[in-house]
Amino acid sequence: MEELDQKKLEIEEPQLLPEITIELLLLSTKKNILDIVCRDFYAYALQHQESIPPAKHLKTIKGQITTRKSPCGQGTATWSRYKLFVYGRKFEFRTTHDFLEKVATFLQNNDVEITLKVKS
Repeated sequence: MEELDQKKLEIEEPQLLPEITIELLLLSTKKNILDIVCRDFYAYALQHQESIPPAKHLKTIKGQITTRKSPCGQGTATWSRYKLFVYGRKFEFRTTHDFLEKVATFLQNNDVEITLKVKS
C-alpha cells in the first residue's frame, strides 16, 4: 500500500519539448500540383499547430534548351526550343520534433521535390 502512495507522488510533470525553426522548400514543374500540396499541407499544419504562416511564393526558375531537329546534321537549319519552368514555395515556422515527424510522413508526393532545413 505504501508503494502505491509513493508512485502517486512520483508522477512526472510533462516537459515542454524544445522548439526548432524549420524551413520547408517545395519545388515542382507542375504549378497546379504544387498549389494543391501547399494548400493541403497548410490545412494539415493548422490542425496540429496554433499558428503557421502561409507559404511564400518563390521566384520561378526558367530554363531553355535549344536542339537541332535533324539527327544527321544535314538539311535545313531547323531548331526545337524547349522551356522548363520550376515553381517554388517556402514555409518557415517553429515546431517541435514530434510534429516534424508527422510532416515527414504527410509530405510524400512524387511530383514535388521537398527540401527540409533545420535552422536551430
